[in-house]
Parts: sequence; C-alpha cells; structure tokens
Amino acid sequence: MNKQTRLITQEEYELILKTLRNGYEHNGVVRKPNEKLCMILICEANLGCRISDVLSLKLSSFQMLDSRCVINITEKKTGKERKFSCNIQFYNFLLEYCIRKGITNKNRRIFDIHERAVQKSLKQVCEYLQLEEIGSHSFRKFFATNVYTKSNFNIAYTQRVLMHSSPATTLRYIGMEEKELERILQETVNIPKF
Repeated sequence: MNKQTRLITQEEYELILKTLRNGYEHNGVVRKPNEKLCMILICEANLGCRISDVLSLKLSSFQMLDSRCVINITEKKTGKERKFSCNIQFYNFLLEYCIRKGITNKNRRIFDIHERAVQKSLKQVCEYLQLEEIGSHSFRKFFATNVYTKSNFNIAYTQRVLMHSSPATTLRYIGMEEKELERILQETVNIPKF
C-alpha cells in the first residue's frame, strides 16, 4: 500500500482487534468475526515483520533453541535473511491458533490470504471505527514504538530490530520527527537548585 500510514495507539490496537474478533455491522453489511485477520495483525504487532513476511510465515519459520523461540525468514522486500527471537508467550499463542485451525504441516503457510484482502478488510473495519490513515504497516510501527519505549528509548536497538539503514529512518518511522525532538530538547532541563 503506497499511502502513508500512521502509528496506532494501544487503545486503537485493542479496539480494532476486539471489533474484528466480535464482528460488526456497517452500512447495512454484516461483517462476521475474523479471527484470521486478528491473528495476522497480532503477528505484525508482536514480530515487527512487514505484512508480506507475516503472510509467508510457516510453522517451520519458528525454531526452539534452548528455552527461546527463534524466527528465521527471508524478507520479501529486501531479500535479507532475518533471524530474531520472539516472545515465547506469543509463540504459544500462535501455536494454539494453528491447532484450532488444523494447521499441522510445518511447511504450509499459516495464513492463506493475500495482502490485498488483508488491507481491504482492515480498511473496512477502520472506516467503521472512523479511524483514518491506518493500514497493516501501522501495526509494524506499533511494534517499533513498543520496542523503542521498552528498550529505554534506545534508537540503535530499535533500528537493528527493524533492519533500518539509519537511526533517522527509525525515528521518522516511530513518529519522532524533528519538531518532536526539538520539543523534547526544549523541555529537558536539569538545573540544580542552590
């Protein structure tokens, strides 16, 4: 999707997923609960992968090494190999989904859906919720912002996780524009009281 998407908030994330999980009616059309789309967006928000890479995931993409789960993929956009850890709680959540859906073949894609269908369904739910400028990439930005915050605002670490070429790209990506940096600098003061 070429249109610029924005970062979503925690509240928007939860609202979108809840609406998809429960189903909704918009403009006289009933939309059934959509667990698959929910899971795809949860994957993007927890792995930080682009939608094309989430849709390529197979059970064989995940490996248990000692007590941690490691994902090994080749990014579709860059062609780069990417190997990274994933939260074991998330991995178990994904396994439960696969069991419920009868996905046992380790070499079968977990999600048999095309990117356009994901974008279309997400657009419909966002129109219903009156949320603008949200696409699947908003969930990758959500992941990036959470990593940035939980890493104590370590931009180098966040850049590495996203495989960006520069910190400036990552800062723009998570919504930290020059104006915001300037505001932070103006509000940062540490003058001792004598």
